Amino acid sequence: MKQDTFTLEGLETTVEIPLITSIGGNDKPLISIIVPVYQEEKIIEQNLSFYRKEILQKYSAELIVSDGGSSDRTIELAKKFTRKIALHRGNYRQTIAEGRNKGAMLANGDVFVFINGDTLPFDL
Repeated sequence: MKQDTFTLEGLETTVEIPLITSIGGNDKPLISIIVPVYQEEKIIEQNLSFYRKEILQKYSAELIVSDGGSSDRTIELAKKFTRKIALHRGNYRQTIAEGRNKGAMLANGDVFVFINGDTLPFDL
């Protein structure tokens, strides 16, 4: 474990940070890419198409979509790219933080990457 010290609002704190060098005999940690979405029917195919099978394999990654209760075709279209889809069924508007957290509950990764549904990755 590596120790790191940082200051937050005048309070100095020391934390232990695990160094990930190898997971389960693999050279790379598993990365969970979590994409919270809501009513993204018009752009979700274009955005999720960046995470092709070859890209996910290259970076040892899995793709998770977390839907905030869309009533359009967002979920139907997301199923073309991943089987891991978190669904919000509450009677209230889900916050982006709740969407991220629900996606994280489905994740198997050692590292979580959160990318909004309307954000295109650069230079994969």
